[in-house]
Amino acid sequence: MYYAQMFAAIEASALSPESAGEYFGVSGMTLRRWRSQTGRSAIPAKYEPGVRAGMRRLMSEGKLDAEQPGLAALMADGDALRFSQTLQSIGFDPERLHGDDPVALVEGLSQLGSSPERQKQVHDGLGALRRHERRGSDWKQWISGLLEVVRSARFTPAHKLVSFGALFYLLLPFDLIPDYIPGIGLLDDMAILRLAFLFYAANPPTFERPENPILG
Repeated sequence: MYYAQMFAAIEASALSPESAGEYFGVSGMTLRRWRSQTGRSAIPAKYEPGVRAGMRRLMSEGKLDAEQPGLAALMADGDALRFSQTLQSIGFDPERLHGDDPVALVEGLSQLGSSPERQKQVHDGLGALRRHERRGSDWKQWISGLLEVVRSARFTPAHKLVSFGALFYLLLPFDLIPDYIPGIGLLDDMAILRLAFLFYAANPPTFERPENPILG
């Protein structure tokens, strides 16, 4: 990653060096010193993971435009592997995201949503989820429906886990297909949201122990 690429992202986010440094894991003074470097010079390798992580966080918070072509090309490299590693670190088998077995994926989402900490992140991430609703009528229907599930007293805590898992996945800064890849970056999010929504359509709260995991 070049200094010019990093500073282009900082300028696009309109952050001060001090604020940007908090995202990238360096001081504002360091960023000011780096600004004097030649644009095509690479930043020190030991800082690159922190800078990339900071950029992903800026995108997830809406402070950086994920559709920016240069940024998409810069961030795409290696993200699928890092995403798989992230899922494994939180106890989710990435293989559940592959293949055509909806039952395995529903079980995986339930596993992903079982953590109280992740459930809290869903509640705290309401603003980000509402921004995703603006992507279209389907998005609004799916997200609103899943939010209704997690808030409703009609569903048992165990029955809410799939909804928590799907919404938490949407909030993750890593994706199987990174969101900022134009045209295809939201396909996995859409598939997971739709699957979770259909799960609840097939298994309303009157089913204490659902037998049909998803609509046919």
